[in-house]
Amino acid sequence: MDEEAMEWVEHVVIELFIEEEAAMILRIPLSVRRVHDRLAWHFDKHGMYRVKSGYHVARTTDCIAWSASSSDNTGRARRKYWSKVWKAQVPPKGLLSGLYLLEHNPLHLKIQSFPGATIAEWIGVVMDRLSGQQLDVFFVSLWALWTERNNILWKGRFCDPFNMSIWALQFLEDYKKVHNKLKVKMKRAKARWSCPPSGRLKLNVDGAFLEDRRVGGIGVVARDEHVVCLVALSRHMPYAQSAMHMEAEALRASLLIAIYRGWNEIEIESDCETLLQALAKDGDVVEVSAILVDCRHYLMAFDYVLLRHVNREANGVANRLAHLSRSSAFDELWEDSPPDIIQDVLIEDGCKFSQGIGVMPP
Repeated sequence: MDEEAMEWVEHVVIELFIEEEAAMILRIPLSVRRVHDRLAWHFDKHGMYRVKSGYHVARTTDCIAWSASSSDNTGRARRKYWSKVWKAQVPPKGLLSGLYLLEHNPLHLKIQSFPGATIAEWIGVVMDRLSGQQLDVFFVSLWALWTERNNILWKGRFCDPFNMSIWALQFLEDYKKVHNKLKVKMKRAKARWSCPPSGRLKLNVDGAFLEDRRVGGIGVVARDEHVVCLVALSRHMPYAQSAMHMEAEALRASLLIAIYRGWNEIEIESDCETLLQALAKDGDVVEVSAILVDCRHYLMAFDYVLLRHVNREANGVANRLAHLSRSSAFDELWEDSPPDIIQDVLIEDGCKFSQGIGVMPP
C-alpha cells in the first residue's frame, strides 16, 4: 500500500498474490485518511457480532456440510419444501404443527402405502403433488390432527375424523376471509429532480456495479438554482466490491469535489437510502466503513449540508454517468461544460424540475 497516496500499489499486490487473492485485496476500500484498523464481524453488515448472526452462520455452515455429504441432493430438495411451507396462507399455528411433524414425527406415524418411508419423506411427496390451495388444506389438516392428538392424550376426548376434517376446512375458509383482503397498491407519483434554493448547490451521486466482472463506476453532477451544470464526474472503478461500495465512492467523490471547489452550502442526493442512513445516524456498513469515516470528516468542512434520499428517476444524470463509466474504462471530469451524453437528461431536468424553495432562509 502507498501510505502517502493511501491506495493499493496494484502491480505489487498482483506480483505477490495469486490472481484471485490480489483481486480481493484490491477491492477493499481504503480511507484516504490515516485511520486505525479495527476488528469487524464480516457476517453482519454493521460489523458487530450478535448471537443471532452467529447462530445464522452456524446453521448455514451445518446445512452446507450436510448438503455436501448427501449424494441425492437432499439439501436442495429440503430448501424447496421449506420455500413452499413459508408461502402457505395458513395460520401460524398450522405452519408450526406442520413443521414439527416434518422434522420430528412425534406421532410416530407409519405410511402403509409408502413402505419404509419416514413421515418427512411422505410429507415431501404430498407437497410435490399438491397445488398452493391444496397445500393450505393439507397444513391445516396436520394442525387439526395434532390438536386432536393432544385432546385424546391429555383430555381423554374422542376424535371423529369426519368432524375434524369439516372443522379444518371451515377454519381455513374463515381465516382466508379475514386475512386475504385485496391489497390496493397505491401508485407512486413519478419523482422529479428539484433545484436547490438560491445560494446553495445540489450534488447528485450514484454508483453502478457489474457483478459478473466485479467492476463498477461512479457518477457525480453538481448544479445550481438555475439548473446550470457546474461539474460532472464519470469514473471507472476496475476493482469494485459491491453496489454499496460504488455508492459510497460516489458520495466521497462528491464531497471532495465540493471541498476542492470551495463550496460551503450544499445538498447531496442519492438513491441509496441505506448509505445515507448510516452516514446521518453515525451508523456503519462494514464493507464501506473506511469510506464512511472519510465522509464524516469531510462533512465538517461545510457550513451547511443536507443529505437526501431520492428515487432513481430523480437521479437520472448521476445514474447515466455511473453506468457510462461502469460499462467502459471511462474516467473524466468536466467543469462548466458537461458532456453531450448527458445533455438530454440535463434538459429534461431543466424543463421538468420541481421548483425549490427559491430563496435560502437566513
